Amino acid sequence: MVPAGQRVRIVLLRNPKEEVPTVLRGTVQESGDFMLKISGRRFAKILESTTNRAEEKPLDAVEKIYVIPIQSIRFVELIQPDSAEAELDERIRQEPLLRRKGSLALLD
Repeated sequence: MVPAGQRVRIVLLRNPKEEVPTVLRGTVQESGDFMLKISGRRFAKILESTTNRAEEKPLDAVEKIYVIPIQSIRFVELIQPDSAEAELDERIRQEPLLRRKGSLALLD
């Protein structure tokens, strides 16, 4: 169980039709035996052509409430305050929004 108020990064299991993995970043609102409820945004992990590294880009303009079944979660990463991951989380949240066309993610 993840405590309420904890900042997290959740990588979801991929749907065979999806080409890019979906990542959720946000704050846990509630956790149970079968689900995790977070307030946050969706991100897509895409290959950056200039750096040739996988980077996370936001898919949602605003934060939403997500209820995620435990069976859909690949892993949960806890983000500790004042850590390198917390700084990375803040930087990633400021990235420009992606617009999606079919299964491709494109920069706005």
